[in-house]
Amino acid sequence: MENILEEYRYSLILKHTPYLGPKSWKKLISYFKSAKNACENTREWKRLRIRADAIKGFLEKKWASEVEHEFFLFEKSKAQVLVLSLDDYPYLLKEIPDPPIILYYIGNKELLKNPCIAIVGSRKTTNYGMQIGFNIAKELSEQSITIVSGLAMGIDTVAHKGALLSKGSTIAVLGCGIDVNYPAHNYILKRNICEKGLILSEFAPDTSPSSENFPIRNRIISGISLGVLVVQAAQKSGSLITAKYALEQNRLIFSIPGPLNNPMFAGNNNLIREGAILIRNAKDIIDEISPYIKTTKLNEHSFNNMENSIASMIESNNTLEQKILELLMKKGQADVDEICDELEIEPSSVISLLIQLEVSGKVKKMAQNVYSLGM
Repeated sequence: MENILEEYRYSLILKHTPYLGPKSWKKLISYFKSAKNACENTREWKRLRIRADAIKGFLEKKWASEVEHEFFLFEKSKAQVLVLSLDDYPYLLKEIPDPPIILYYIGNKELLKNPCIAIVGSRKTTNYGMQIGFNIAKELSEQSITIVSGLAMGIDTVAHKGALLSKGSTIAVLGCGIDVNYPAHNYILKRNICEKGLILSEFAPDTSPSSENFPIRNRIISGISLGVLVVQAAQKSGSLITAKYALEQNRLIFSIPGPLNNPMFAGNNNLIREGAILIRNAKDIIDEISPYIKTTKLNEHSFNNMENSIASMIESNNTLEQKILELLMKKGQADVDEICDELEIEPSSVISLLIQLEVSGKVKKMAQNVYSLGM
């Protein structure tokens, strides 16, 4: 615990240093391997192209009062912390371009080791949307898949409730402090998630909800997940922000089709038109993600012929996997377009397999869409 608190304090310093942000935090942690080492070796920051005004702000301790205030809020809360530099930080989230340097949590952090699927959608919902969101969350949770959502009213709420009914349970990512009850209507649901699931937030305890926080937290919802299912979304729904993050993070994007004349599903239908995977039920999602969860024990009685489906998908990927690994060994690193051109295959096949290889540690993402062999 002492090591965690030490890294937490140094991580707070980086968090509150002016002109440092998530991409700089990741760069510093990747290079120095710990927040403490980063703070003790500022002379080397220039080599990493850290802004001069950030270095100046660090040396002048312009972070001091905010660090002490946030540490005080943490100590009086019931939260625990995950920091970017330590091993228990979510692996998938660590690989996105802009991971939070600190995550506060209450509940079972072991759920972060499960295969996760995000389920998102509008706050104003149809009965159809609520029913299908609840059912898919429940059925995926029965397969030990953890459901991730944002604790908002509407689709988020039914997704969390469906997931809590089974062993996969659920993770709620907040756009406010972890000790703030928002929305107030979901107070009991949040309490149940604290007991049976996991609550996460990158915001300091006691942080009030604000409109700019929620789009920021959406990158975490998609970042800890293998894929994002949009259940119901209008043309300008906030759920589409999560889908956008999922695309940037090379996550799978799923969408429930809706009536063409219903504007409450316009976002869903546009996603499908642009390449999202059409989803009819939980089995469709299982079929898509099964290559990424080969080590997860699925309920053998739930889906007919699932073992045959998984086996055939894994077998078909083996040859392509070998070709990708051989190409990266030869070139050192390559981007997705280069891999597609060299192997003469579609981007969708390459991206899906690269995510699988990244999760297993066989390849490593060097930059946006650029990969090398894993260490």
